[in-house]
Amino acid sequence: MNRIHVVIGEQDERFLLHLANILENGFSEYIEAHCFAKAAHFMKYVEKNGADVILADENFGVPLESLNAENCGYLCDDPEVRALGGFKTICKYGHPDEIYRDIMDIHANGGRVMAAPMEEAPLEMGGVACDVILVQGFSGGTGVSTFAAAASMYSSQKGVQTFYLNLEDLGDSNDFFSSLETGGLDDVLAALRAGHGGLADFAAEQALIDPGTGVSYFGPSARADRMADLTAQDWIGLLNALKASGSYGRIFVDCGFGLDEKHLAMMEAADRIVLVTDGGETANTKFRRGLQAVSAWEQQEGKNITDKMILFYNRFSSSKSSSRLDGIDLPVVGTMPPVKHALVREIIQVMLSRQNIFERLLQL
Repeated sequence: MNRIHVVIGEQDERFLLHLANILENGFSEYIEAHCFAKAAHFMKYVEKNGADVILADENFGVPLESLNAENCGYLCDDPEVRALGGFKTICKYGHPDEIYRDIMDIHANGGRVMAAPMEEAPLEMGGVACDVILVQGFSGGTGVSTFAAAASMYSSQKGVQTFYLNLEDLGDSNDFFSSLETGGLDDVLAALRAGHGGLADFAAEQALIDPGTGVSYFGPSARADRMADLTAQDWIGLLNALKASGSYGRIFVDCGFGLDEKHLAMMEAADRIVLVTDGGETANTKFRRGLQAVSAWEQQEGKNITDKMILFYNRFSSSKSSSRLDGIDLPVVGTMPPVKHALVREIIQVMLSRQNIFERLLQL
């Protein structure tokens, strides 16, 4: 019988060899596999030879939509994710028989999947549904703010009016965004403290817009000590004003992590919480301690926070980081590979090239 011609793109050479061995030793009678660890070689081969089935790792850097083919699928770490970017997924760590079955399914039925109809979201004040996504990390230096800024840019690129809200004591939105307009957080905070009657509209008017990305944000406070003095009431009042303005469909909040009243209040207010870690030994230790502290607070207060949490591995600074936190039962949105000697804006561009990460973030 004619063998099925399968072309595979996977940047992890060890796994690529493992998968090739699976197909060669168990299914060589049915499958002829051609495997590539470099996207350029993968693309050149596909363009010249075509394939019966095309598989690419979700982080390979080749969006399957660009191939303009129906017989494609993504290789995915998470067995619970069944579709990405409109294509079927095959779990990389599934049983060999399951991998073979899924390849045959794509060959027989194609890899495209119909998007499930989205439930109509309830409307917030102002008539616009607004999703609040909190981005945090239990350890410093893991790229939390960089990821929050990149996610904001992706959201805006997809046509959603997006606000990046930086509430860190020493945070500066100008690290990621710029505008020719003037204005900042101080005026909005003054209006908040004064009980301004039209705070929602005023907050939206004071927002700056980055012309390159379309993301809205506040210029930083002139004094860091003012940020440190903000209370939980201030934080939530500011967030609610932005939601009530009706100007934004999505707000990304970057405020760091803490177990004080204002951080816990923001965690309660968020619709989703993205926890960013680099998977290193020190970060893993702090991650476990932080998650234990949140769980203890949940039990004490009768709250439910951890169900809103998802995990992102940001390995941009270390090729020696581990890939998983054993025993942590949180959905994984994706993994950012190491990026050596890159500036923040360059790292953001690499993140944005891996759109599957953000697709999954907004689906979970």
